[in-house]
Amino acid sequence: MNIDTSQATKSTSYLIGADPTAVLRQTSAQENRDSALLARLMQGDEGAFAELVTRHHSALIRMAMGHVADREVAEEVVQDTW
Repeated sequence: MNIDTSQATKSTSYLIGADPTAVLRQTSAQENRDSALLARLMQGDEGAFAELVTRHHSALIRMAMGHVADREVAEEVVQDTW
């Protein structure tokens, strides 16, 4: 499956200086959406998988970049992870 990750660029900079309660509510809502997507994925819904990849790809790239020096290697690590 080839998934377009170009939309996976959401920044977390909005968290800086944010109201902690609002951040927790938003985080909880995101976790609920991810749980729903995982349930759909377990039922064989490939669209749910694509949405999970789109939602989390950028964060995984940033995490991988903390462990490897090259972005291409980080991309490969994330691709292998999915």
